[in-house]
Amino acid sequence: RDSGLIMGGKEQIWGLNPSTTPSATDKPEKLLDYGCASGDTACQVGDDYLFLSFDGVRAVKRTIQDKLQTGDSKPLSYVLKDEFDDINWAQITKACAIYFDNKYFISLPTVGSSVNDVVWVYYPSIQSWSVVTGWKVACWATFKVGGEEFLYAGEASQDGLVYKAWSGASDNGTAIELTEISRSIDMGQPIKKKVGGELRVVAKPSGNYTISVYGSFDSGGYNLLGTMSVASNLVTFPTTFPVAFYPDAKVYKKFHLDAFGSWYGFSYKIYHNAVTTNADDITIYETSITSQLEEYISEEEA
Repeated sequence: RDSGLIMGGKEQIWGLNPSTTPSATDKPEKLLDYGCASGDTACQVGDDYLFLSFDGVRAVKRTIQDKLQTGDSKPLSYVLKDEFDDINWAQITKACAIYFDNKYFISLPTVGSSVNDVVWVYYPSIQSWSVVTGWKVACWATFKVGGEEFLYAGEASQDGLVYKAWSGASDNGTAIELTEISRSIDMGQPIKKKVGGELRVVAKPSGNYTISVYGSFDSGGYNLLGTMSVASNLVTFPTTFPVAFYPDAKVYKKFHLDAFGSWYGFSYKIYHNAVTTNADDITIYETSITSQLEEYISEEEA
């Protein structure tokens, strides 16, 4: 709103704020030294504009404010370091994005792929990201049906199909699997070893399902920590009365890490292989990890 017309090039972002009576003084002003890698990734998000730059996803207004306040600015997608390194820049002009349901969806090509095959989802309200791998989206669109707006995605595999996105529990008749992978957690002390502790997972009771929880230590392979039931206590009909009605409470389980020795960084993976295409969702409310520092013993003490 403060810059009028925003113009994005590959090397810089400019603004033009014309007067009521245009004159020779109405000249473009350079806003950012960060260019836009693909025009289809630029979207208005609230009172800001998000776009894919050559160092990640950036916001025009936020980048300007960061440079004024701190003299430095990091992209919004700074936390997606590994995912950023996997971008296929030779096909980056195919990248595209859309703003829907208070989320910014950006589809990107990865190394070895000639089409977009991964989607990053940004949640502005909580400033966090999720990554959907294997989702091949060539273009996005929104459309209202019965007064309600839905998101649609054009398939990037050139099969001519358009899917209703971010809805339902199946993908063209195949049940969608849940895989949630965390970042590497170092408890704020990356160079100190941790030992023991536990991972706590809180989920919504959603049916007669079981999820598997895995752990990876220091970027190693994933070890099965255990399984967790998310079976629901809700009443199904027909039933026999009298019957007890239970609230839609939470289920939780703690997974102990003592058997895996000491570690610097830990990441978890929550997995559910859906065996049904019904509309029951697997909802993870909370994950938290507690641990303690490994006692340091010097050679003199030893």
